[in-house]
Amino acid sequence: MNKQSPFIKVLDEADRLLEDNFGDQLQTIFNKIPKKRQTLLFSATITDTIKKLQEVSTTKPHIFEYQTE
Repeated sequence: MNKQSPFIKVLDEADRLLEDNFGDQLQTIFNKIPKKRQTLLFSATITDTIKKLQEVSTTKPHIFEYQTE
């Protein structure tokens, strides 16, 4: 990877990754990838953990919520 190229990381089922015991694996991934990056987290459910992540983000995250009846 070229240092000038953008780095985008996409995590699906973010709620499961954050709530289940994946902390060590996620830390390993975050330690290996560039600090300057775009991180995309996708989840079908907005849990308390996702809301807390939004609160502590270093930049204002965009949360898109689609409510079904």
